[in-house]
Amino acid sequence: MFREIALIRLTFRRMLAVLGCLLLTRLVFIALNPVHMSGYDWLQIWLSGLRFDASALAMLCWPALIFSLLPFPFVRKRLFRNTSHVLFVAGIFAAALFNLIDSEYFKFTGKRSTADLFLLAGTGNDVINLIPRFVSDFWYIPTLTVLITLAAWWLDRLWLRNTRQVLMLPGRMNYVAAGILFLTTNALVVIGIRGGFQERPIHLVTAGRYASPEHTPYVLNTPFCILKTMGAAPIEELHFMDEVEAEQVYPIIHQPAAKAFKPDNICIIILESFSAEYTGYGSLQGFTPFLDSLMQLGRSYPAGIANAKKSIEGVPAILSGIPNLMNDPYLLSPFSGNAMDALPHLLKKKGYHTSFFHGGTNGTMGFDDFCALAGVDHYLGRSEYPVADDYDGHWGIPDHLFFPFFARTLATYPEPFFTTLFSISSHHPFVVPDDNGYSPPASEFPVLPAIAYTDHALRALFNRLKTYPFYQHTLFVITADHTGMELTPTGSTSTGKFRIPILFFHPTDSLPQIRKGIAQQVDIMPSILDYIGYDQPYVAFGNSVFSPRIPDCAITFLNGVYQLITDKYIYQMTTEGSVGLYDLQKDPLQTRNILEPKSTELPYIQKTTQAIVQQYNHNLLYNEMIYRKP
Repeated sequence: MFREIALIRLTFRRMLAVLGCLLLTRLVFIALNPVHMSGYDWLQIWLSGLRFDASALAMLCWPALIFSLLPFPFVRKRLFRNTSHVLFVAGIFAAALFNLIDSEYFKFTGKRSTADLFLLAGTGNDVINLIPRFVSDFWYIPTLTVLITLAAWWLDRLWLRNTRQVLMLPGRMNYVAAGILFLTTNALVVIGIRGGFQERPIHLVTAGRYASPEHTPYVLNTPFCILKTMGAAPIEELHFMDEVEAEQVYPIIHQPAAKAFKPDNICIIILESFSAEYTGYGSLQGFTPFLDSLMQLGRSYPAGIANAKKSIEGVPAILSGIPNLMNDPYLLSPFSGNAMDALPHLLKKKGYHTSFFHGGTNGTMGFDDFCALAGVDHYLGRSEYPVADDYDGHWGIPDHLFFPFFARTLATYPEPFFTTLFSISSHHPFVVPDDNGYSPPASEFPVLPAIAYTDHALRALFNRLKTYPFYQHTLFVITADHTGMELTPTGSTSTGKFRIPILFFHPTDSLPQIRKGIAQQVDIMPSILDYIGYDQPYVAFGNSVFSPRIPDCAITFLNGVYQLITDKYIYQMTTEGSVGLYDLQKDPLQTRNILEPKSTELPYIQKTTQAIVQQYNHNLLYNEMIYRKP
């Protein structure tokens, strides 16, 4: 047992050394990037930061731990001791170097560096050529890095010398004890990397739970951010035109509305997997009678466009005006910790109370983390729902039970409020509760009865909401997170895969009726801010449906292909060039590609797509999804 105790002592000392390095370099980061916060906020920063430090610590120490704790006699040999020593010192070096580099680099980017740091460094020789200047200007960064690394090297050699004396004692290895130590340590490391026992491992966006968007870099550490985003599909800087021209072709900086501010309440309802083809305006009629009737009363786009194919992508598109134009979801990308102009964050500046309701298990899809980052005051999920026995055994609390909870809770909030309700029941396995008091129409497609059930729950919700005073001055926006199962030929096209209903309804404001034009999820944020007369600039990739829309289009991304959809055409391109052009009016099933160099519509639609994609990639890479004064 003496050997195992010695190894435990060595492991503990090494982990403390890495933690000390992370804490010291965090202190340097804060000193070089001072920000005004209350004492309580600083305490929250330090305490919550320990969770991310522990995760980084586990990832950095794991290689050294494996080499030093393997339950075999050959680990006593000098080669293995030296290898574990080198791996430990390398971990300390990486932690110190990247945290200290970010202490200065943060001033330019406004975010913790992620794996995209290497992508940016690889775009040319500029970084390599500037290294001597960087070393000269920021001499204390390499100096501190070398000092910390040398201190770690010296301490670890001392610890190894003491440990070696015990390891070399005569006698056979206790394989059982050594094996238990090895397995236990690795299990603890995995827990540390995950950040605990919760459903999903912590990620960059998790920092939004503990600090406002502008302060999350103080919670995070750079080694954690880099290691967590390693292997993520990167995007690249694209240069189809200069930035000024791109902004002119497709403006993403929205200027203040030329109207008086009207602080109406805002209620967004996101319906899980509600494809346009499921509604009465598609080819499968009879399953959404209430939604169909509501579309007659407001400005509606029965065949709107989702900028996402997954729930985890749809929420940022709706609440932040950020489409998903890359292979990985925005929330799981290296950019999820970037600053952004999200609706809750902007409306809080105007005195709005903000909330998000989702009947699913807390932590699913990272919605709670995103909401915290976006400025939502209160996230209410399955954990906050008062009756645990109502859990459906699949996704969470059924819609007909969670919707009344939403209404009752909303009635307790001060006005004006901004709230979002996200349904769950129209998701596979499409279970319709037996006790809901409603029998949906039968169908050969299991999704449709579930759609009808949620539509009925939506009717009951509005009947309840009408009884509250706030109903008369609330703008309701109803849409879907993404499309569901493809049931018809039109729903299976590259356009139909994104067709969803989008509706703006106000009980006391006669909004224009059903529209045949284009509206997309990222239009929701600009439309809401335009409607209430928001008077500050902001960044969003959509346009208000209540103002003249030039260009009138929607952008999507699927299987590496960017698609620009207008009321007449769908244009497709990759980063290498154009791949498709279809006339949706003459060819709704998209069977004939009319792309040719002489197409009269091609130059305009191509340039618009390029302007969107170029700005999207650039703004993500350089943390410019938030408006900053020139």
